[in-house]
Amino acid sequence: MSDYDDDQFTQGVDDNPESKYNDGRGIQYFVSFQPLPPPPQPNEKHRKNAAKPDTINHTMYAHEEESLRQVLNAAIEGLEYEGKLDFKVVSGKLRTKNFSVTWSIMRTDFNKMEFAPIDDYDGMVEAATEKAKPTVGPEEEGAGAENEGLASKKRKLTEDKHKMAETMAQLKATYSCADKKCSSPTCYLGNATGEHVCLTPIHLNTWAAAIGSLFLKYRCDIQEAIKGSQQ
Repeated sequence: MSDYDDDQFTQGVDDNPESKYNDGRGIQYFVSFQPLPPPPQPNEKHRKNAAKPDTINHTMYAHEEESLRQVLNAAIEGLEYEGKLDFKVVSGKLRTKNFSVTWSIMRTDFNKMEFAPIDDYDGMVEAATEKAKPTVGPEEEGAGAENEGLASKKRKLTEDKHKMAETMAQLKATYSCADKKCSSPTCYLGNATGEHVCLTPIHLNTWAAAIGSLFLKYRCDIQEAIKGSQQ
């Protein structure tokens, strides 16, 4: 399933001590995979109202010291999917042929994040293990909205997430890196040396949260908040 171009990425931990989380089982992962319809035959088109294949879901646990390779292999194996789902790491970046990977942590701003460089995997583990019961998975639909007060709170969270997504998109557009020699799609070049500082999804998420605070405090334009956050 996996292929790595550097020994440092193949070093998993085979004999882990008992995990400190979830009664020794490790981080809990809710894995969800949405297969795509098979490609159409020649001279054939997909119907717009054609039903998507059923989503495949499963739950697994993995030790916090396990590598991205180990966790992805376990996730793919648990799907029991008939097709091939291969991946590899090239120059510190996760490469997949026919599927994409995103991750979310419930009740946080980490929603549908990508592994830009695979260092983001360490950030995901760090963010998950800050929880009493570390869990990686999508937000549960309708969870907690049992009364109007909770429903109102949920609506506000949804609005905040939309604002966060908008800010993230503007940050990515503002700091998009066109340098072909650079391995990162987003970089900060505002330092004295002109050195490329890689902006991972974790960095962008943290920055977007700071910008959101400025936006709420001063009710300014997002671009002005971006500039203000650099002061």
